[in-house]
Amino acid sequence: MSDTRYQTANDLLWDLSRYFLMKVGVGESPALMFRDSHGFLMDPHQALEIIDKLKIAYESPEINAFVEQENQDLHLESMGIDLNHRYLLNGINVYKKKEFDPLKRKRSFSCAWCGTRVSSTKDKEYYYITDHYLRSGLSEQKSQPWEYSCSETCIRHVWDEIYESWMRERGYLTAIK
Repeated sequence: MSDTRYQTANDLLWDLSRYFLMKVGVGESPALMFRDSHGFLMDPHQALEIIDKLKIAYESPEINAFVEQENQDLHLESMGIDLNHRYLLNGINVYKKKEFDPLKRKRSFSCAWCGTRVSSTKDKEYYYITDHYLRSGLSEQKSQPWEYSCSETCIRHVWDEIYESWMRERGYLTAIK
């Protein structure tokens, strides 16, 4: 791989947000020109400088991997997925701890990870997955309608499995940390 360094949108050289591409004809050939929001055409020297920089980037052998990674990161970010904080979606924990209410009916279940029997008569609390978006998007739904676990460690394992399955099905394996 070459020493080409790609910069992100935070490193903008030109602000093209006020420009759009306008179809024009040059002789018999279709062409494009930059036009601003007031209708003025961009200076040809500035347009050619931008085109030269675009050609350097888009003709680079590493451009496809860069575009794919940037688009993947943006897509995950727009969905609230923070690759540095696996147990948060949109800044909210993907699981919660809940105490059994002694005034409600007795209930029990098996931990979704280790299989330990959890019961309101012998246990004080349990953990459950709060996010349903990633689970609902899995083609092979290995998860139960509600994921309950006996401990924080187990619920994290359950979430890891849901998260990794979702990422794998969408081709985001490189993003998993």
